[in-house]
Amino acid sequence: MRVETDTIVDALEAFDIYAQGIARDLFFGWWWDEEDRVYRNDESGEVMDEYRMISLRDDIVDWQVDYFAKWPIDEKEKEKKKKDDPNILALLLLGIIALGTWEAKMRQALQDASVIQYVFGRGGFEQMTAADWNWLENWLIAQYSFLGGFSNDIAKGLLSEAQIAARSYLYFSSAVTAFENGRMKAQSEELDLTRHPGDYTSQCGSRDRCYWHYAHHRDRIVCHWFRTARESCDTCISREKCPPVTFVKETGEHINMICYEQADAA
Repeated sequence: MRVETDTIVDALEAFDIYAQGIARDLFFGWWWDEEDRVYRNDESGEVMDEYRMISLRDDIVDWQVDYFAKWPIDEKEKEKKKKDDPNILALLLLGIIALGTWEAKMRQALQDASVIQYVFGRGGFEQMTAADWNWLENWLIAQYSFLGGFSNDIAKGLLSEAQIAARSYLYFSSAVTAFENGRMKAQSEELDLTRHPGDYTSQCGSRDRCYWHYAHHRDRIVCHWFRTARESCDTCISREKCPPVTFVKETGEHINMICYEQADAA
């Protein structure tokens, strides 16, 4: 099944200009091959391989941090700041916007980050189901709750500028979990792995840059945890040593998942 680029672009109207730009860069010139579960180039038919997808997943995090939460900044940058500047962290720390305004803008930024990552992993907007949107809604409700606690800590003066910047990064970094959940559902809507990179079940927390590799067979999907060079903790190392999770299509059984759960950080 081919996902038409025009349909994807039309669906971007729900996001702000920045989010639209990222999503257009991701999807323009590519279509989702549902049979092989890969993106293919419009002109050449080239496959967007797993390495490129994971690299783009991580690039999105870096782009969004630089756009919304770059800190520290030099004196020349400070002088150019305006109320409509996208770097909302800088606007907060420079006293240009109030804490409540920052929190509201962060909610929007986190929504965009999570939707972009999930939809990218899922195969595009045309692949999204009611269950996918429901997962995102529940995910964002939890993120907004954590953000409220973060905002309260800032209001109480409990955090330094460096700590505020570091925690801001973690919110965008955690959207990796949205990508991994979307990519999992792109393999099979019945697949239900209970551990994902960035979900705070590893010692890396939201900095986890591992990924699930999927191999499809006639009657099963074999899922193996792989590490990357960007971030690997003892939990990730233990998980990579686990035997692959085997998802049996006929029964819905997930064999060996318990090994990944036992590797969780204490």
